Amino acid sequence: MKFSSSAEPLDVLRPLLAKYGSRSTLEHFHETVNVVFHDVEADVYDDVHRDMWDSLPEQYRLLLADAGVARTGPSLRILDIGCGTGLSSTLLAGELGPRAGSLHLLDTSPEMLARAKARLSHVPCPVSATLGATPDLDGAARFDLILTCSVLHHIPDLAAFCQDVSRLLAPGGVFLHLQDPCADSAASTQRRMRETEYRKRSQPLIPKSIRRLMPDRVAAAAWRKLRGVTETGYMDRVNTELIRRGTIALPMADQDIWSVTDIHVGNGAGISIPAMANLLPACDLVSQRTYGFFSVLASSLPPSLRAAEAKLIADRSLDGSYVAAAWRKRQR
Repeated sequence: MKFSSSAEPLDVLRPLLAKYGSRSTLEHFHETVNVVFHDVEADVYDDVHRDMWDSLPEQYRLLLADAGVARTGPSLRILDIGCGTGLSSTLLAGELGPRAGSLHLLDTSPEMLARAKARLSHVPCPVSATLGATPDLDGAARFDLILTCSVLHHIPDLAAFCQDVSRLLAPGGVFLHLQDPCADSAASTQRRMRETEYRKRSQPLIPKSIRRLMPDRVAAAAWRKLRGVTETGYMDRVNTELIRRGTIALPMADQDIWSVTDIHVGNGAGISIPAMANLLPACDLVSQRTYGFFSVLASSLPPSLRAAEAKLIADRSLDGSYVAAAWRKRQR
């Protein structure tokens, strides 16, 4: 399996190899931790991320409308990169209806890919799958629509990834990405004020030890805690498998595992639209949106804040905690 990465973003992980007694290369360490983590996460992903199932259909509708992709028209060849358990493809197929002409699933996790294939076995269009990353599609046909959901912040070398997306995208094709932390709004005072307001209003439900770490993945940890899914058992399974494979000699702390899997998260980092524009020179930005204005998705908000979230989305405010965009490849 090929895996594209560069030394510079992976260098931040070098101290972890020494800390946990790993003799792997940076590239092998990053890939293995990611694959093992997502294989384990596949068992609970849909429950943990139930808020995505409830909240993201709106974002798909908005992005498709912005890009002019209607339910009627020629059938589309679709590629879902980092398909996970099939959330993106399921939601997208529901929005596109008969325009979904074919669907190709791509993921580095065997467990995630197996669940996606099973989930999408009922869709009327042909479904195919590849276990691997974008370089493994060298011989693939070009796609009319490529999507990634909660994927970009996991990829160390975004430049190489965007080159692959441009290569795989047919002229005039559309690239959609969403559910990544928004770097461009990280310093927004309004965003911080709203996040503080959310924490205050959610205080009776979420323990202080969980609230202080929000947003992003920790919101899912909060959900697991409230549902009684223990973090220890979940991460213990990851560590057990990493030790069994010889990737590490000592169990990794939860936050260190997340620093590997979510390599573009934390310290004000995330996905920046101006940076993506530089990485996609053959594409034009046709839509930029943000959401999660109170640090979590709409379905996780108390009723008193949902109307405010809806208005900010309708107003196309750009200081939400999650970023989404649509790009169109220029015709030759």
